Amino acid sequence: MRNLAYHRGWNAAKLERKQQEFWRTINGNFIDTAVLEWCKVYGDQRAKHHWEKCVSDTANFAEGLWQITGKTEEEFEQYRVVVRAYRDKFVAHLDELNQMQIPDLQPALESIRYLYQHLVDVEDDVDAFVDLPPNANRYYQTHLTEGKAAHRE
Repeated sequence: MRNLAYHRGWNAAKLERKQQEFWRTINGNFIDTAVLEWCKVYGDQRAKHHWEKCVSDTANFAEGLWQITGKTEEEFEQYRVVVRAYRDKFVAHLDELNQMQIPDLQPALESIRYLYQHLVDVEDDVDAFVDLPPNANRYYQTHLTEGKAAHRE
């Protein structure tokens, strides 16, 4: 969520900043890192940090996930494949494709907000989130505000 919020803060930047290579590079890094982080929890069921390994009721969580993203199970799977393709073809490896297609990151944001809030509300029996906001939206807004401020300076 943090990197996607910073990326979106870029959209509030002054036009002249968007022309500077430094700021374009940072923005691209935010997108790529957001995709990498999302893939850690949604990209591969065998991955160490996949959501199924930290959610006690996976069927119930999955139903909520599809509802919050507005996707069916099949559509979410297609989305997962698209995001992974971006990660695999342009972030982790530079294949011989000539044009990158950055995926729509709104479903990624909604799925991460959902997981964050679920972990805080349902699964956190060891106070793992004690130093973080107890609300996913507040966490996102904090970083969006910070990103906007940094890009406006």
